[in-house]
Amino acid sequence: MVLDLQPVTTAPLKKQGPIPMGDWDMAISWGRYNRVMQLKIPILKDTGEEWEWHFKECGGRSVITGCDPVGRINIKASAEQQGNMIRFWRPADAITHLVVEGTLLNTAPKPHYRLCFFIERKLWRVLDENPQSPNFRHLELGQGYIGDWKMNWNERGSHLFHNDRVIKDPQGIFHLYDSLLTKL
Repeated sequence: MVLDLQPVTTAPLKKQGPIPMGDWDMAISWGRYNRVMQLKIPILKDTGEEWEWHFKECGGRSVITGCDPVGRINIKASAEQQGNMIRFWRPADAITHLVVEGTLLNTAPKPHYRLCFFIERKLWRVLDENPQSPNFRHLELGQGYIGDWKMNWNERGSHLFHNDRVIKDPQGIFHLYDSLLTKL
């Protein structure tokens, strides 16, 4: 299965105001038409305040609270835009994601997973991108993500990444872990 890599636009980002301080429920998705990542804070939509930001790189940590069937990853975090990049911070009061029963996808050092939405099948994908992994380039399909996201994105394309452990539970949910919080 080939993953559709849509390149990030070379056009500069439009001028954007600052992301409000504090922890927010946010949604991240790929803009298929403007070819940049989008961050939305839905609760601000009807307030008249800015509620959507675009970015070309990201990094940091957040808590994934779920995914929706149209390609948005829902997170809880605080964020700051630094040029084309958005840096995320996990809420200080967030509870560490509990270890679940299921299949640990990779035991190799330095896990590196590509996360993306399979739009044609309305499923979520996890692709092992660690060349030292015995499962290198192994693709898993599932119902969504939840857990502690050690996130990055700077590949110049349409996929986000998780740089730590993943367990797929029997219901097909991918549970993401941060080794600073949970030892697997």
